[in-house]
Amino acid sequence: MSNEVIQVNDVSRKLHQEYALLLEKLHMLQSAWHKATIRKGVLEASFASTASYGDVLEPIRQRLSELQSEHAVLSQQNVFLHSQVKNAKELYKRACEESSSLSSTVCSEKELLEEEYLQVMRLIDQFDPELQEDAPLVKAALAEQRVELRVLQDALDVVKQSMESDSIGEVLKSSSIFFASSSPTVEVPIEDISLPVTRGRLRLLTGPSGDGLQQLRDRHRVSVFIVSSNDQVSVRVRGHRSGVENCVSDIRRILSL
Repeated sequence: MSNEVIQVNDVSRKLHQEYALLLEKLHMLQSAWHKATIRKGVLEASFASTASYGDVLEPIRQRLSELQSEHAVLSQQNVFLHSQVKNAKELYKRACEESSSLSSTVCSEKELLEEEYLQVMRLIDQFDPELQEDAPLVKAALAEQRVELRVLQDALDVVKQSMESDSIGEVLKSSSIFFASSSPTVEVPIEDISLPVTRGRLRLLTGPSGDGLQQLRDRHRVSVFIVSSNDQVSVRVRGHRSGVENCVSDIRRILSL
């Protein structure tokens, strides 16, 4: 009898222990289920939030795609610009080399011209030292000759234009009528005076630009030109008396400066 009681007690104790273990596991499962329920709620809320964010992020994704396309185009343009810059550098380098070559060539030619000039000046000093003093005189005379040639060319152009615009018959007819109806010709006395010019003074008349004598012609309506004979330079004035006298007075005044 006592043995049965002991066995019943042992079985009861074991059952109680198993019950306690099962109860503890039940509490653990309940706790896990509660946590799972909370996690489920969090996940559902997160899913809903993610879905709402997806609608907001869609325009951003589209804009990001557009920016990526623009970036690809800009990358291509960047490659093209790099090639252009490289070509420009090559051209600049080549231009610098050519400029350096031309500069050296010009410098060498300048040195040769300076050497030739020095040789010419040495030859001038060797043969006639006074030729250096005559250089301004010759330069002024050449300038005056250029002015006279330009005036003659202008006169020739005017004559050519008049010959092209008018017929010869009309000119002869009008001239014959004019001379037939005009009064008898009156002769105007012509004066011709030459003034000697000392060495180095001719440039006072011609001026720095070489049009001094032309100004005298225009002012007094006379002919003024340079004459050289036996190493003597003179200015010859020819025209009506009052114009010649006034022009001679101007020439003497200029030469006396």
